[in-house]
Amino acid sequence: MEDVGVVLAGRGGSRLLRLLNTKLSRVAVLSQLMRVPLPPLVTPRVLGVDDFALYGDTYGTRLVDVTTRLPLTL
Repeated sequence: MEDVGVVLAGRGGSRLLRLLNTKLSRVAVLSQLMRVPLPPLVTPRVLGVDDFALYGDTYGTRLVDVTTRLPLTL
């Protein structure tokens, strides 16, 4: 159930679990998801910075762990 909750979250997870003969509401799937412990924080060794423009005068900056290629913050 935890894996389904992590991948599909509430409504989608509830639908897939129903196909697997486990009836849980979307709220129950989300509450199970909230019980999953967060992975330990690791300080990135190489930090990438990506600046971008959304529209008009709205800009953003994304920080990325270059080693894992995962975004850290926006």
